[in-house]
Amino acid sequence: MKKIPLLILISFLAFSGFICSKPTGSRDFDNPYDPLSDEYLGPDNEAPVFSGIINAVTISDTRIDISWSHASDTHTAQNEIIYYIYRSESSGTQIFSTPTYTSEPGAITFSATDLIPGTRYYFVVRARDKKDQIDTNTVEATDITDFTPSGEARFNQAYFNKAYY
Repeated sequence: MKKIPLLILISFLAFSGFICSKPTGSRDFDNPYDPLSDEYLGPDNEAPVFSGIINAVTISDTRIDISWSHASDTHTAQNEIIYYIYRSESSGTQIFSTPTYTSEPGAITFSATDLIPGTRYYFVVRARDKKDQIDTNTVEATDITDFTPSGEARFNQAYFNKAYY
């Protein structure tokens, strides 16, 4: 059996990816390279860029659906960013140390359920990357769990109010 010189063996292993290979696929905050462009991204020292909640819409007397646009991050893919949802019953009083809800990774909607009928709720959504860095926006959306299922019911109530008062 012939002996392969050590230098040739090391060169082969390095060239074939057994040594010095970078991870591929989704972004990884431990890997400072973008897997798609091979661009050096540097260390991940910043929270995601996120504009906050867009909308809060009452669906029933115990449910409000909220929505937002994707955050962006240099080291975490959009489908891997998690969103913290903070709920309060008065404006500006969310407790940011403890989220009320946590979204699935990459989600841009959430249904807040088991709410009290006839109550106004205020929501703030914040983005969290894979390194647990959280943006600090305070954009708030609100709605009240006072739901009328159709315009016909509202029209009838308006007619009643006009006719009898």
